[in-house]
Amino acid sequence: MNMEFDQLVAQAQHHLSTGHNDEARSCGEQALDLKPGHSLALLVTGVACAAQGDLEAADVLLSQAVDKRPDDAHAFIHLARVCMRKQIPQRAELLFRQARKIAPRLAAAGVGLGNALLRQARHDDAEHIFATVYQQYPGDIALLNQVGNMYRTVNCLELALKYYRMALAARPDSAEILNNIANILQAQSRLSEADRLYQQAIQLKPGFWQAHSNRLLLMNYLPETCGQHLFDAHRNWAKQHTSRLKQFTTWETPVAANRPLRVAYLSPDFHHHPVSAFMLPVFIHHDPRRVTAIGLSDALKVDDVTRELQAASAEWYTVKSLDDNQLSGFIRKQRIDILIDLAGHSGQHRLKVFARKPAPVQITYLGYPATTGLGVIDFR
Repeated sequence: MNMEFDQLVAQAQHHLSTGHNDEARSCGEQALDLKPGHSLALLVTGVACAAQGDLEAADVLLSQAVDKRPDDAHAFIHLARVCMRKQIPQRAELLFRQARKIAPRLAAAGVGLGNALLRQARHDDAEHIFATVYQQYPGDIALLNQVGNMYRTVNCLELALKYYRMALAARPDSAEILNNIANILQAQSRLSEADRLYQQAIQLKPGFWQAHSNRLLLMNYLPETCGQHLFDAHRNWAKQHTSRLKQFTTWETPVAANRPLRVAYLSPDFHHHPVSAFMLPVFIHHDPRRVTAIGLSDALKVDDVTRELQAASAEWYTVKSLDDNQLSGFIRKQRIDILIDLAGHSGQHRLKVFARKPAPVQITYLGYPATTGLGVIDFR
């Protein structure tokens, strides 16, 4: 029994490391069947549940794990991150502080604590924590970039810019940091400066499709951009970044009269966001006799608006942990008739999923003012 248990835990850890979260959870749950309450099995299974987006199950399992592993700073960090995703930054703060008490030089605990303070609008306290962590790891470019990302998340744009520029000074040829700075400049309406940095990032890293998308979004607001130029730029994005992706040409959607259409909406903005403000009435007023409304949430955050949308939908799936291939397969498995994109080239879009044509009819709607550039989008 011990050998089987050890093998299951090892398999769960391996699946987690390779992104196979369903398999990791399955192995972890089998290990818990053999040894209920075992601290490592609780930890691994809880981490797998979090990776799947099942935050309630992750909370229960990881809470048990930290009780049994009071000296494991990483266990506290995993639980704290779940609390952040559940929008409970006060509890996350306590957990991150405990992790720092156990391991004072653990960067993840310090950065997490700073992020929890930011979520509570305690900006000065967060800045102090970030400065302390940076003193421990001077020149850590990834750390500087991460801190910049956190400040951007809470719309502290000048502080985000400060940390991004520190990172860029240490690595001036980083396309990722140039892209991050350009995002801030775009948010500040410094459009020409942002455009120059986006182009520089794309030149440094031609396959950087996110920076390329960000520049397309920016082009909508440049006064010198004409309609044909905008269209051509979007078509070029699609050709450069999706032309080699294999497209599905057959689907297993059942052909039957008098059944509701399965209509899925995919968005990274199913939380407090203008897209959700428009979409909630759509979910509420779908006629269930004609449409099964399905929410595919690719959002990083979960809040009261997320829960409203979930309650208004017939089916709801959190898909953030799935890569593009996995998400395409999941959509096909759900036998979606009509798949609707709500992001275009904004935010953390998943247009490379749509490029694979996982549903027979695909539509783009609401969240973006121009074409996606994809020939496999059937309607706007």
